Amino acid sequence: MKKFMDKDFMLSNETAKKLYHDFAADMPIFDYHCHLSPQMMYEDKPFDNITQIFLGGDHYKWRMILHQSLIKQFKIIL
Repeated sequence: MKKFMDKDFMLSNETAKKLYHDFAADMPIFDYHCHLSPQMMYEDKPFDNITQIFLGGDHYKWRMILHQSLIKQFKIIL
């Protein structure tokens, strides 16, 4: 079975494959708002579940969840 994210993931034609592999593949990844470490992305770290990806290491999401639960718990109307 083909691996979901193989070396040609999202490269739909030969032109895309050539451009990516010949020019962009060795370029660094710039993601200015990702809370995953570059090491995790480089190592293609597998996650056990979607929660690890969505909440792991992202303090903004934890803060939002806490905020929303406090609003519900204390019936705060914004």
